[in-house]
Amino acid sequence: MKTAKASLDNLMALPVEGGQDETRVHRAVLHGNYEFRQAEFRYGLNDAAIPLRINQLSIKAGERIAILGRIGAGKSTLLQAMMGNVELVSGELRAG
Repeated sequence: MKTAKASLDNLMALPVEGGQDETRVHRAVLHGNYEFRQAEFRYGLNDAAIPLRINQLSIKAGERIAILGRIGAGKSTLLQAMMGNVELVSGELRAG
């Protein structure tokens, strides 16, 4: 326990970075409304897998949501779909 506390103290003593780090990848900003209806998305190289199915989901502009789920539940795939980086296999995704 003392070792863990000492490690935490050392970590907390490190200087905080200031300013903008230009080497970081900047996330895309999502705008507008999103509506999913009977949407199925395929992600990755495996054509047989359909890792994400969404029966119905509406997200209004400015609305704050939480995306919760187990590992592999499709949280990242949902965000990738909203940015247009995932193939829509069937169904509908309206953005705007």
